[in-house]
Amino acid sequence: MTIRDKKIFSVSALAPIFQSEKENSDKLISRENSTLEFKESFNWENRAKYAKTMAAFSNAKGGYIVFGVTNCPRKAKGLNDDRFERIDPARIAEYLNEYFNPEIEWEIGTHEFLGKKFGLIYIFESENKPVICSKSSSDTTEGAIYYRYRGRSQAIKYAELSSIIREQRSKDQETILQHIKKIGDIGVRNTAILDINTGLTQGAAGAFIIDESLLPKIKFIKEGHFVENSSIPAMKLIGKVETINGVFIKPTRKITFTKAIRTPDIFEAFYDQKLQHDSLEYIKQVAFESSANLPLHYFISKSGLKIEEIYSIIENLNTRGQTKKHLLQRLKKDYDFSYSKKETKHPSSPLRLKRLSELQSKKCLTTSFNNKDDLYIALRAVRMLQKNEFNKKYLLGFLKDIFNKYYQNSSSAIANEIRMATCHIDNILNT
Repeated sequence: MTIRDKKIFSVSALAPIFQSEKENSDKLISRENSTLEFKESFNWENRAKYAKTMAAFSNAKGGYIVFGVTNCPRKAKGLNDDRFERIDPARIAEYLNEYFNPEIEWEIGTHEFLGKKFGLIYIFESENKPVICSKSSSDTTEGAIYYRYRGRSQAIKYAELSSIIREQRSKDQETILQHIKKIGDIGVRNTAILDINTGLTQGAAGAFIIDESLLPKIKFIKEGHFVENSSIPAMKLIGKVETINGVFIKPTRKITFTKAIRTPDIFEAFYDQKLQHDSLEYIKQVAFESSANLPLHYFISKSGLKIEEIYSIIENLNTRGQTKKHLLQRLKKDYDFSYSKKETKHPSSPLRLKRLSELQSKKCLTTSFNNKDDLYIALRAVRMLQKNEFNKKYLLGFLKDIFNKYYQNSSSAIANEIRMATCHIDNILNT
């Protein structure tokens, strides 16, 4: 899988699709649009509909088909069987090549969100438009060109088709000019032209024919990249080549498995000091959560990027809500999450200082909390800690225990205290 293919199934690329409402975590904010289509389930019997949508995306700007989401309302149900995972990608490729030409380029994967599994097909924008239906089916008509409009896949309209023709003509002219330049650089007598349809190679020095059985493989290599530097063209003949009805089928695609990063994953990675994803993915995900007061600097330190670079990346994320704004504010100048050690006349003040002493000596245990007030006081004591006043392993384990026991089922005030205590320790350890 290329770097480009990894990017389309990265956590940050999928986050805008799988962003849920605050009041209802099963309901997605995202809607079907020109680059996104939802399907409640996957059924091979509906392959003609899927192919039509894939062709429409290919003729437009590309996009995702997500299986496991109802459209009205947009509920993240997940797939209730393994039909999507069991489907052979080669079977999909064979069907697409039978009904559409030129080839539709796509990748397949699965994504885990809220403990549920979703199927994903990403369709790349075609470099050789228009993709035309070459054979009628239950949902497609021979000779038709499908295009993706806002939330709909339908027969292309004049304006879009005219634009595609102009764009393709411009690309062809540019390619011709590039070929002429290369011929000039190499020398007319040192060049030859390969017709990948017939196998005939002709030049000033003579001509030869490449065996017909090798032509599909050459065509495939021409379209792919087998070098580290994608700007350098490569052509290789590798292994045995077979044709299927005269049309070359790309190798079976590997299914990519990804898992969404959510608030618990961000806390767990910080408490365990262990990353399950790229560090930048955690930082990006903060912008999609309900609060920006999450561990941050640990992931920044692991990313190897400058604050200014991260700021620019977050600024360009496509997400609504105030969390992104607050995260950008933290990147400019982080908040002070500390709590004053100064003793007050409040009855809880002596107990806070006592908890502070216990935290410093590794004697404070979550099992000693009798009620939520004790927990609240202990979290305030954590925020009183200064650099070199605590054992890192002990305190991270202490906070992880509190998070696992209380975060999900406590009041918003307690949840906020857990976030602030964790951010305070993150700041101490990593700034």
